[in-house]
Amino acid sequence: MESVINSDSEKNVLLPNKIVPMSEHLFKYLGLVIICLTTLGGYYTFDIPGAFGSKVISEWYHVNEVSYGVLYSVYSFPNIVLVVIGGYLVDSYLGIRLGLLIFAGLVTIGEIIFAISANARSFWLAILGRIIYGVGGETLYIISFSYVSVWFFGRNDFALAFATVNTIGRLAGAVDLNITTKIADHTSIPFSIWFGASLCILSFISCLVMVYLETLRMKKEKPLSDTQEGIKETANQKKFKLSDLKTFPKQFWIIVLLTNCYVIPVFGFITIGTDFFKTQFPHSNASILISIPYYVACAAPLMGALVDRFGRNLYFLLLSSVLVVFAFLFLIFTPITPYISMIFLGISIAAVYSASFTLINPLVPEYCISVCFALNSSLMNGTLSLSIIAINGILQKTNNNYTITFFIFIIFAIIAIICLVILIIMDRKYQLINVHPSIQQQKIKERKEIEEALDRQRNQEQSPLIVN
Repeated sequence: MESVINSDSEKNVLLPNKIVPMSEHLFKYLGLVIICLTTLGGYYTFDIPGAFGSKVISEWYHVNEVSYGVLYSVYSFPNIVLVVIGGYLVDSYLGIRLGLLIFAGLVTIGEIIFAISANARSFWLAILGRIIYGVGGETLYIISFSYVSVWFFGRNDFALAFATVNTIGRLAGAVDLNITTKIADHTSIPFSIWFGASLCILSFISCLVMVYLETLRMKKEKPLSDTQEGIKETANQKKFKLSDLKTFPKQFWIIVLLTNCYVIPVFGFITIGTDFFKTQFPHSNASILISIPYYVACAAPLMGALVDRFGRNLYFLLLSSVLVVFAFLFLIFTPITPYISMIFLGISIAAVYSASFTLINPLVPEYCISVCFALNSSLMNGTLSLSIIAINGILQKTNNNYTITFFIFIIFAIIAIICLVILIIMDRKYQLINVHPSIQQQKIKERKEIEEALDRQRNQEQSPLIVN
């Protein structure tokens, strides 16, 4: 039996069977391309020091190889805190348009200073550039996720959009590792770094375009009726407060635990993978083996389309964590070929890119999105940084016994599986993150109606009628 829906409310709810004009699709996909370009420079330039390696960098700047690690530590450790502050500023004061310009500008300025340091061969200037670059970098990625959330949440290509943004970013990093030294060989080290800086400038120009497109989107999606406009303005005036953390559902915190347990085995292995392959598979090409997961993960947009079609995000993530377990079991017990394990890790990364980033939006209000992504990113950065230190310590004390390390990785993957099982059980009641998209949209519609009713009630209480 078909239900009749009021034409005024139809503009503000998500309808599974609503026909979207082609012009709307083209506008959204143009925005997606620009979003990818806004972070392209940052993703490409992050690992430029790693592309050259500690020996080349130390010789160029006339420092010891230990100092090389400072170029990464001044980025990683401050961002454990700075990314949360950045997310808070975006949600509470700046908004995503001004926030995008500020943090993209910091990335560009920082990379330009780093490029100048290469010409001057000044290490302190290189550190200054990396500090400024780091202040903007992580928060810029968080803002790009917020843009995807605002532009695509509730559409049938939400997971595809997230998967595309993540894939383009990782591809940019992989290309950097492959071509930076080649550019330097044909030109010079400063020129190859300036090439990265030019991409950051391109990304900043893309930010200007994105801000313009966001302004057009906001004007286009603004409700027409006075009543709805008042409600919309009230919603837009909402700002994140620290007290809002108490209102986040338990599922959100379990997702944070889940993602932290996932990054330890997968990305922790990638940091030691080259040495492992050189030791255990000396006749194989270690650089090719360690890059396989990233290239396989390029299938993330395809997997994102599957998530958009069928939903059931948690089952995709469950498959991802199970593949991680089998990948390390194969490396431990069947050390014949590592290619199967690397392919498993690549499929696992693709599933995470497609299905994990879309879990947060249905659980928290829109005005808290940047903080939620920032909080999750901050904890992941801290967890990964500490785990890398712990992993290297374990390998040193066990005389490079990778079996012990791999069993630790398996334990964390099993914890992730337990988190997913708990989420699956919990979502049978709430039906928000592990259901078919049409059911999810209906639940979101109901939640929006409740929120609008509460907003209307608050407005009436704050502005009571005065009767003469």
